[in-house]
Amino acid sequence: VNFARRATTPGRTLEALGRPVAYYEGVAHMQLGDPVAATACLERARRDHPGRFAVLNNLGILYATAGRMDEAIECFAAAVELFPHRPEGFANLAGCYLDADRPGDAVDLLEQVPEPQRTEAMREHLERGRALLGRSPAPAAD
Repeated sequence: VNFARRATTPGRTLEALGRPVAYYEGVAHMQLGDPVAATACLERARRDHPGRFAVLNNLGILYATAGRMDEAIECFAAAVELFPHRPEGFANLAGCYLDADRPGDAVDLLEQVPEPQRTEAMREHLERGRALLGRSPAPAAD
């Protein structure tokens, strides 16, 4: 944490185009088992650098772990919107929808992802969401 605070560029990152220092501080606090400090750091990182996938994803994880599902969904939804090529964003958002008792949203989200691009986590979330809704898998496209 102290290294991250000392070794910064004018943009408050450790590398010119990289993640903000507050991100590294947050991850360090996560690894040290201090979710309150980690959340504060990642909220600062998001405020200063709102378009960073790693910041949105890790902050979403912290919010979800703390039961702050609306805030977690907001983070993961922003990550999916900004980075539609990152499958972990879709998996995390779908998992959060399921944990928030919104299986329809999880299924709707994941059915937009072509089958070959679905990760194992996405398939599991899709199966769970469909089961909760009493739906059968969608027929395969010809």
